[in-house]
Amino acid sequence: MAVEFGKWEKIERKETVSPILQGVEEIDILNLDEGAQNDGTGNLGNYGMLYGKTYKLKVSKFVYGKLPANMNDIKWEFSYLDNDNNLLSETINKTGKEIDFECNKLDFCGQMITFYAWVDGVQNTKAELEVFCHNRFRWFDKKIFEDELLDRTDNKHPFLIDQGNSPLCGMACLFYIFAKTKPEEYKAFSFDLFTKGEAIYNNYEVKPVEKILETTVDYSGFPVNTNKMPIVDFVTLFSLRNSKKKKFTKSKQQWKGINWPWTMKNLCGDFLGYKDVKSRYWPLKTYMMSVLGFSSKIRRLKKIDNYYQSGYKICMMVDASMFEPNTFYITFSDFREYHWIVYEGDLELLDENTNPAVTTDEVAYIKFSAFSWAKIFDNKTINPTTGISSTKIMIDKNKFIYNFYGYIRMK
Repeated sequence: MAVEFGKWEKIERKETVSPILQGVEEIDILNLDEGAQNDGTGNLGNYGMLYGKTYKLKVSKFVYGKLPANMNDIKWEFSYLDNDNNLLSETINKTGKEIDFECNKLDFCGQMITFYAWVDGVQNTKAELEVFCHNRFRWFDKKIFEDELLDRTDNKHPFLIDQGNSPLCGMACLFYIFAKTKPEEYKAFSFDLFTKGEAIYNNYEVKPVEKILETTVDYSGFPVNTNKMPIVDFVTLFSLRNSKKKKFTKSKQQWKGINWPWTMKNLCGDFLGYKDVKSRYWPLKTYMMSVLGFSSKIRRLKKIDNYYQSGYKICMMVDASMFEPNTFYITFSDFREYHWIVYEGDLELLDENTNPAVTTDEVAYIKFSAFSWAKIFDNKTINPTTGISSTKIMIDKNKFIYNFYGYIRMK
């Protein structure tokens, strides 16, 4: 079978010439600010934007070095993830080779912002640049903060809340109760405060001053001059106290940071949201109120225990020397040793032989469980750091007489 081929035709070969691309190849941002690396090391050296500050964005390189005929054809936009991981995009209503960008949304804080620039109206390329926007507490490592937050919530160790060397024992008590009873709300509140520098709980706004937000860290990555106070506790305790007392900004301001009974009572209701809040206290040292007598104080302690058993949360105002051995009961330093603890029940009234006392007159020692100084004194709660438990508070009756000032109950 024969096969017939068609005629050959000469085809002219034409060269294909690619059009020259036009557009933006690289963009840059000027004068970023330093902050924490946020990788768990506590190191600094991460540069990004600060909320409330304006930065200059510019095109640093065009494709093939070809500039657009009209610089106003250069368009800009940005995108970022919101708190729910939704990708949000927004056009910047400015054009040109250089523009100013105002970092003016709290939702930017703690997020990576991606900027885009391109030449409008022609075949082009689009350049992009990722820039981090610092958390409001920019010097504090976010990874360390998150680990501490999980310890106090998911790992069920709210007693790790630590006032450091600050006078914020009252604030520590409030946040211990907050983290223990409402861990998810405490977590959300703390996270907002760390990232945005302000947070609201029960319609109570906590918004520390700039001096608190700009607190730096020591060589170990802890808030400076706080005796290694955990980051999450500095953020929450200092911010809440500063919201009530704007002049209190650092640990050494002991007098300005004192948590007075009326301040504590108001925060139990206004901040924590308890409806039934009552207090009973004596502003003078208890040795000046010794006319009440020991029996009267024991009755009050029994009443506190009854309140606790019926579901009340109890903050007790005592003297810090109550926990020190061989303390001289009356000293001039007493007036700066007011201390708040959280009563946790397990009351025991013991006689001289540490047996249960039958009558009030037989009581020689008092034992109970409490939260204070990042510990639960209860003989059973294991501290994850030390691997041991702290013994219940045991004091003789004289120490109780001279060092118990009153209490706040809330429900």
